Amino acid sequence: MLQVSLSEIETSICKAVSATSLPVSFGEDAGRAARCMAESGIGSLVAFVEALDALNNGQSTGFNTQCAAMGKFIPKLDARHLSALYAGPSACDLLVSTHDVGPEYAAITLENVDKPLIILFESLVTSIDRTFGLHLSWKTQHSIQAICWRGALTIVEGSSQNLCTSGPAKMSILRITKPPTNMEPAWSPQRTKKLTYVEEEVWHRLISYTNRLLVDSTEKSRLTGAGAGITDTD
Repeated sequence: MLQVSLSEIETSICKAVSATSLPVSFGEDAGRAARCMAESGIGSLVAFVEALDALNNGQSTGFNTQCAAMGKFIPKLDARHLSALYAGPSACDLLVSTHDVGPEYAAITLENVDKPLIILFESLVTSIDRTFGLHLSWKTQHSIQAICWRGALTIVEGSSQNLCTSGPAKMSILRITKPPTNMEPAWSPQRTKKLTYVEEEVWHRLISYTNRLLVDSTEKSRLTGAGAGITDTD
């Protein structure tokens, strides 16, 4: 096991997602979700690495934008899974942006999501400082229901172990206006943890993606304008 800082996890996931040619903003969302997951102690970064692999090898893809505008996220290519790294940020943004529009936009569905756990933690991060919460549900081997409210995670049905083993699955996300009652959160943000442990093999797989952003040659990069260079006053 390797000891890694939460900041390094966030930065590395962001870079790795960007290395798959997704927008930088998607990488930033994934990085924050990965940091939140690591801080909570629920799940493993292997979910993010497997999601990167699925995008890289063509198993997973983006979503049909026309259907997504109506609240239904489906893979844009047949016989593919829906990438959580791709769909998660857009699904959360849609729920946030339509908050004041009307109840018809309060629920969305995502078909055949490769890693529901990622979307759960992206939803958890989204719920911080919001006046509403998000209720997520999906089913594979186990039925899962979870509520994200002000950054706290409450598992209504299933267990934290079930969260880690499920997927791909059809997911539903419902915007809610009241917090869960008479239920103890599985995790609430503490902001005290700075370090965590990551499986060495998983970390090396992650870094193999971030390394794609490195230039081939330092000398070549400087000749083409990268780096600080030399100014007239040096």
